[in-house]
Amino acid sequence: MSETKLKSVLLTTCELFDEIDKTLEIMNKANSKGSLSNVLKFELLSFLCCLSACDGRISKVEAKLIRDNFDLEMYPVHIKDFYHEHSLGDDEYFKKTPQCLKLAVKVDNHMINQGTVIDKGISEIVIELFKIFGKAMVVADDKVKAEEQICWSRYISMMTQYLADKSLIYTQRPETVPRPGTPIEVDYQMSLDKIGRIYTLYVGKFPIES
Repeated sequence: MSETKLKSVLLTTCELFDEIDKTLEIMNKANSKGSLSNVLKFELLSFLCCLSACDGRISKVEAKLIRDNFDLEMYPVHIKDFYHEHSLGDDEYFKKTPQCLKLAVKVDNHMINQGTVIDKGISEIVIELFKIFGKAMVVADDKVKAEEQICWSRYISMMTQYLADKSLIYTQRPETVPRPGTPIEVDYQMSLDKIGRIYTLYVGKFPIES
């Protein structure tokens, strides 16, 4: 996937999150400031910084991936500081389900309880976002390291297990739970199509051509 399309996936998912928040007032009910999409971006950024730093070496091209997609002036030294400040890569990090996924599962379950027929929800889009950006980070410097693949697989497996345990989409049909796989197996081309279908179902017209 090109850098332009990769960023489009992020921007469109953020728009989807904020449109849903306008309807359900998730942030307001949680007495939280800021936008729902910022929760998603912060946790995705944390995951990417974890992947970048987990092998003990942060390359310039990995930092550029973050700058280009998050519009943040982050360089290797900033990623290193962020990694340590937030204890990324610790065992507890791989056990803590990101809040953006928890919120997405709640939204999916709410839609199902309202009678909407859903076979793929926003929760799967969240995991897809982490998968494709995670792969982009793993292969960014053309050196796929074991530490990065292990880190990617541990985190994606944790997210997938949360779906299996909590999402009404998958607890009713456990055989359809997305397979964690490995970063090398991720198919970028599915991402915009999936987001388009969910956007149409939850909000309305999909604003970006895929």
